[in-house]
Formats: sequence, C-alpha cells, structure tokens
Amino acid sequence: MQSIADLSIDEQAVVVEYDEGDFALSMMQMGIVPGKIVRIIRTAPSGNPIVLQSGQTRVAIRLEDAQMMKVKTI
Repeated sequence: MQSIADLSIDEQAVVVEYDEGDFALSMMQMGIVPGKIVRIIRTAPSGNPIVLQSGQTRVAIRLEDAQMMKVKTI
C-alpha cells in the first residue's frame, strides 16, 4: 500500500490507515482520519518536512511520519 510520502505535489488520496503510535493519535485529533481526502501542497527543498491539507486543515509532518500514513490515490 502507498504512503502519503509517495505522493506528488497536488496529488489527492484518501487516508486508509495509520501505523500505531503517537503520530496516528495526533492526526486523528486534527481530524485527519481514515476516509478523509488529503493532498500534498508543498515540500521543503530537502523533501522534509511535507505540508499536507485535508479540508481547511494544513499540517507539516516529518517524512518518516508521512510514511506511516497509508493512502489510496483518487
């Protein structure tokens, strides 16, 4: 399964699941839950961190955390 870290800028995907841990809890508290549509809106020049958007919520996350978010492209 693909992770959000595998997406290109402006590519949309649906969150399928998270690996267990604090990252999953943080994302869920911000409303980025399985079934939500997300997209990468920008990355740092080094590729880390990445900024993703879900609805009106924008979040900067580390690349290693992004690899824990499994998605399905739409």
